[in-house]
Amino acid sequence: MVFLIAFIHIVIKKKKSIALRSDSSMLADKLKATSWSILHLHWLLCAVYYLLDAIVWAVTVQGPRSLLRRFKSEPCESTPVDRDESSRRRVEREGTHCDAPLLCGRFATVPELVFASADRHASFKALETREPLGMHDPPYGHSGVPVPIFGATTWRTYHDVKSEADAFGRGLKTMGFEPLSLAKSITVTSSPFAKLSGPHCLVIIEENCAEWMVAALGAMSCAIPVATASSSGLADDAIIAIINNTSAPGILCKYDEVHRVSRIANACPSLRSIIYTRAFVPKSYPSLNARLQHHRGEQKVTVNVIEFDEVLKRGRLFRSAGPEEVEASVAASSFEPDLEPATAEHLCMIIHSSGASTGSPKGTMMTHRALLAGVRTLFRSVFLDAQLQIEPQDVYLSITPLSHVMEFLMQASMLASGARVAYVDPRSAFNATRRAIPGDGSLVSDGASGMEEFQPTIVFAPPATWQNFQRKCLKTIGALPPTRKAQTLAALAVETAALRAGRNSTVGSFVLRDVRMRYAGGRVKLCLSGGSALNSDLQCFVRAILGGVPFLQMYGLTETGGCACVQLPRSLYRASSVGPPMIDMEVRLLSCLDSMGAATVLDSAGAPYLASDKLHPSGLDGGEPCLGRGEVCVRGPSAASGYYLSTEEDPLSVFSGDGWIRSGDVGMWTTAGQLKIVDRLKNMVKLHNGEYVAIATMEECFRQSAFVDNRNGGVMVYADSNMSKPVALVQARYMQARHAL
Repeated sequence: MVFLIAFIHIVIKKKKSIALRSDSSMLADKLKATSWSILHLHWLLCAVYYLLDAIVWAVTVQGPRSLLRRFKSEPCESTPVDRDESSRRRVEREGTHCDAPLLCGRFATVPELVFASADRHASFKALETREPLGMHDPPYGHSGVPVPIFGATTWRTYHDVKSEADAFGRGLKTMGFEPLSLAKSITVTSSPFAKLSGPHCLVIIEENCAEWMVAALGAMSCAIPVATASSSGLADDAIIAIINNTSAPGILCKYDEVHRVSRIANACPSLRSIIYTRAFVPKSYPSLNARLQHHRGEQKVTVNVIEFDEVLKRGRLFRSAGPEEVEASVAASSFEPDLEPATAEHLCMIIHSSGASTGSPKGTMMTHRALLAGVRTLFRSVFLDAQLQIEPQDVYLSITPLSHVMEFLMQASMLASGARVAYVDPRSAFNATRRAIPGDGSLVSDGASGMEEFQPTIVFAPPATWQNFQRKCLKTIGALPPTRKAQTLAALAVETAALRAGRNSTVGSFVLRDVRMRYAGGRVKLCLSGGSALNSDLQCFVRAILGGVPFLQMYGLTETGGCACVQLPRSLYRASSVGPPMIDMEVRLLSCLDSMGAATVLDSAGAPYLASDKLHPSGLDGGEPCLGRGEVCVRGPSAASGYYLSTEEDPLSVFSGDGWIRSGDVGMWTTAGQLKIVDRLKNMVKLHNGEYVAIATMEECFRQSAFVDNRNGGVMVYADSNMSKPVALVQARYMQARHAL
């Protein structure tokens, strides 16, 4: 009977064996396994593992359950809104309702949510990091790059986070910051051309670190909005534009950026303070505190360079004496200052793009109400659906920049639940480091990567970061002894094939347990990806390495608060879609037609995308059935208020008057009620790292070069979601290029 069930399983899932062969062949090709004996051993182990896995599958509850699921129709995961098939909401099933106090509207602002958790978990660890000690250069004559050296792991408790955030907010007041009134906030968020006037905004251009979160919470609690952008690849002009557009009196940056910000300070009339952190910088590095004198016209202005800890010191001393007295003396009275509290309608964050390819940075305004709604949506649509209860024992690994709205929501969710947030140097998230031997800092030994050191349970990262994880795993597996390498590859191929069939491989997971401990600490319970399209092969590989844990792709925009759709753990073997709408969110497909009824974009068959379509052309015979196609539009409580200081001729091209946000992506509803992205409306491409590039704008810029022969071919720029950078094909002017070289 057992073998009969196994035979039925193999017949019904005959495609699985094909996937098994293709996966193992792919892995073998990637590792360049040329030895015939090793390849034969690899294939033999694949067959043995697959046979054992089939027997285990047949004699356990997995087999009958999956067979029954094959004969059951897939439930529709979304339902039409007002009988309109093109507009759909999530079907709330059992387990998606949560009555936790933090989700029921008790709190008006993000700091209130975190500080309430700090009161409940005062002695628990909150923010962790490893003490940086410098860089270890490879031995003389050996190739390689310097490797970070770390000491002991340090942490802030929840009590420390609340205390430091309160002190930082008060410290900002001693430096000339003023709370933003509710009336001014409503004016700015309701008008696309209103500008912040006055010292009301803190700019943060810093990598992920505990100081980033403490500073943001401190500023937000005092009704001081935070303007932020990713520190990676941000040009001087972009920093100047962000400071000037927000009239910011101060900026928080990392130690290495102080000299650059000091250099451009003269171009920022409102700038008075440069606050720097020592995150991922050894304590032995000298202090940069200084008073810089700048001449702005006929006026002489002083810009103070001050360390983060000094701001905390000022805040603890500041009561009612005022900034002048604190500056002159360390004495302070016991009277509490009049700090205007933030409200739900206050502007909380202005999240800027880098502006690298689209011009000046574009800021998206988020209120406290929108960010709290995003936290609530995360809990109800992701954590509860994955049957994951966030507890103080959980560890979240911070990799994605905090200037991404979803990363900020993830960390706020962790802190609201009493979990720990671990910050890693981007260079050491997956790569081995060096560790100082206690008692002798001059000696180092092999150290762990960030994943090994902190042993996270939840990880959110863009596809480019997961691709680095895959590359590191394959490189390490390739360096194993031949027999061990063949064994690992065979288990990986069987596990991958099982995941593609919608189940876990008991045998593959058992064999890979040591690999899982080595690469990820062995405690990962949930992986998330967002920012750009996630390749299904990469998704399956990561799940196989991590023991089949849910690895969900999230779809959203900064304008929607990062929330729109998310894959379901029970449907991951159908990885072509981005899942149904998140709870509280509504997604609509708008026919791709202009005001005259003409098609704005066509599919591969030359037909327009219409909300009434029932068939989508694909590789399948006759096409793929669907429930409508068109431009993806999203609305919900987590949506942004609009663009800050918009210079667009038509700001309603993205934000419509009835709350809909147009994404520019073209999607289709599958028959299971899940969204699938099939095209792009505008001439913009989202790269693997989440950055948008304007193809037409780049081509127009390159055509101005003296080295491009526009008459005989010109230039063509190409990019897609699997690339981290665009490429250009150029018909060059040979003589000009040769003379230039």
